[in-house]
Amino acid sequence: MNKKYDCIPSPIGDIYVVATECGVCAVEIGMARNEFLAAHADAVRDEAALSGVLDLLRRYLDGEEVSLDSIDVDLSAGTAFQQAAWRELRKVPRGRTISYGELSCRVGRPGAARAIGNAMGRNPVPIIVPCHRVLHAGGGLGGFSSGLDVKRFLLRLENCSSAAIG
Repeated sequence: MNKKYDCIPSPIGDIYVVATECGVCAVEIGMARNEFLAAHADAVRDEAALSGVLDLLRRYLDGEEVSLDSIDVDLSAGTAFQQAAWRELRKVPRGRTISYGELSCRVGRPGAARAIGNAMGRNPVPIIVPCHRVLHAGGGLGGFSSGLDVKRFLLRLENCSSAAIG
């Protein structure tokens, strides 16, 4: 499959975006360039192909209230359950959060909060599939693949309210 990538600097580190013909398949936050190139050796840099996506991400990270819903995603690397969780999560609007348990109910698997947590940890396109919006039922942050400081930054950027954000 023909993969393309490009990178933008951001307040949370360099953000690499990889896309296939079907859409964005990876977003790597704060990854070192050599680590990214090793992990995505099959991707070719193509600034023009990803300029629209990177422009939206840049504006989002600058605090503009832009929607990332128009960005096509390629979630084919996930299981059927993970894909369902990621698709449902894209419905949670900016500035809102959802608990792991609530998200498990929305995908028809009540009681599967731990599985939802695992799916969020394997989300290949953070920010675009906003796994930072998923919190513990009591408002605790839970985890985030790029670190809790990045999760806090994204939640503050969206003006989400949670005592755990600080």
